[in-house]
Amino acid sequence: MRVYRHLTPVDLKILDLAAREGLTTREIAVKLGRSEASIRSFWTGILWKLGARRMAHAVYLAIKDGHLKIGGGFPALFDSKEKSIPRGA
Repeated sequence: MRVYRHLTPVDLKILDLAAREGLTTREIAVKLGRSEASIRSFWTGILWKLGARRMAHAVYLAIKDGHLKIGGGFPALFDSKEKSIPRGA
């Protein structure tokens, strides 16, 4: 069941880092300068707001419902001006 509660800017940033960079909770905490416990708490809220059971499902629902814009293809591999996969990707 979807709850459709308002996602905060921090919720969206956490979802974006998980989706685009595949970061773990610990890595997201370091990147955002917050504690790992704080990010786990945000994840709990995100899961509840989206009606998801797991983080991967939350990312999927955020993309599907338009909360998170990814674009076509693989967002981490393509720059909007590039047409090919960058070296080392």
